[in-house]
Amino acid sequence: MTEATIGTELIEPGFGKRLAYAIGFFPAGLLSGLMGAWLMYYYCPPADSGVAPYIAPGVFGFLMFLLNIPSAIADPTVGFLSDRTRSRWGRRLPYILFGTPIMALSFVLMWFPPARGGGTVNVVWLAVTVLVYFLSFTAVVNPYLAIMPEIWQSVKGRMSVSSLMSVTQGVGMLLGLAIGPLITRIPQSTAFGVEINGYRITAVIAGFLTFGAFLPTLFWIRERPHSEKKEVPFNFVRSGWETLKNPAFLPYLISVALVNTSTTIIIAMMPYQVKVLAGGSEEVTSALLGGLMVLAMLLLPVVNILVDRIPRRTLYLVCCGGMAVIISLLYFARYNIGISPLAFMTIILFVSAPFVSVFLVVPRTLLADVMDYDEQRTGYRREAMYNGMESLIGKLPVGLAPWVMGMLFARFGNTAAAPLGIQLSSVAAGGITVLALVAFLFYPLRK
Repeated sequence: MTEATIGTELIEPGFGKRLAYAIGFFPAGLLSGLMGAWLMYYYCPPADSGVAPYIAPGVFGFLMFLLNIPSAIADPTVGFLSDRTRSRWGRRLPYILFGTPIMALSFVLMWFPPARGGGTVNVVWLAVTVLVYFLSFTAVVNPYLAIMPEIWQSVKGRMSVSSLMSVTQGVGMLLGLAIGPLITRIPQSTAFGVEINGYRITAVIAGFLTFGAFLPTLFWIRERPHSEKKEVPFNFVRSGWETLKNPAFLPYLISVALVNTSTTIIIAMMPYQVKVLAGGSEEVTSALLGGLMVLAMLLLPVVNILVDRIPRRTLYLVCCGGMAVIISLLYFARYNIGISPLAFMTIILFVSAPFVSVFLVVPRTLLADVMDYDEQRTGYRREAMYNGMESLIGKLPVGLAPWVMGMLFARFGNTAAAPLGIQLSSVAAGGITVLALVAFLFYPLRK
């Protein structure tokens, strides 16, 4: 289905329902921010902190790696099941209704390990709670994301919803990243024989916010009536294979995975850039990354205007090229170029904000076009399977980014005396973004 014909025969829900739906993406940012920034720090506090750990750092890291395997397998599995579900509420809403309480509860419980000081019981507790959280997160978020391309089928509608989703996710992530000082300042106490601290209070609040954030979707969003297009006959293997046969999907999939890899490297290397090359603190790193996210969100209306004037394929390619160049320039941050390294980094991140803003919203609408094109090819609507396959491949950046940085640090150093590994990490991020550009050149859908 081309951009000119998407949704011309359908009346789409207005701003109120767009916002109601977008609020459901707030937990994706909040829970990921809290878990990514603070869970390991909570279970494995610094050795010189005087706080006994729950789990050894090596065990924690290996366990999280292992738990990503069933999580990856669950992505296409949930997509396959959701696409074939029939119920009075539709194909997606039942998963959100029954999965959200499990997701919220498992997230809360992972912050309540039973025994301070380590032990097998904590390992089992973390494994079970994180696994249930990963699986329930997939069971909720995959069908949730599949609702958008079915209900909003015009480019304008999809861009509007995607922008609102980026804002709610960004607000959640900023809150999750920034809440650290509050977590550590809440005094520890005991209630009903249970240890209470800032982490646990924060987790409980996040659990309630998660449950509440999906209520607008459950109350006000309704899927389109059942039709023959939703009667997907493919088995699991063929369903996955048909997505890969879609000539628009692989270029999209490879390019977005590479962009996410580059983004993961950029986020992970910034503490080293700021601390080692500029002599700044962790708080400065948080301020820079938070400022970048805020500026990118403020630029979302500009991106919506550009999409009305520039084909999204062209806009995405331009942003890949621009991001590759600007991030690679961080290599020169330590050299005396007339301004301080920290000021140079600030300028680089400021200039990269428009590209980040495009990456926040445009890929989600491109994937919706890929799903529309699949309907043209097969006659069926299979949004959840595409989300599942994208998530499956999207797990790769989690391992690839630290692997690239680890090799560069080991070979070239990551200290003030030997900072070349840090510098080359920015070049690696830029090079990977160039590969994303090359992959997307094969994307066939044009306006």
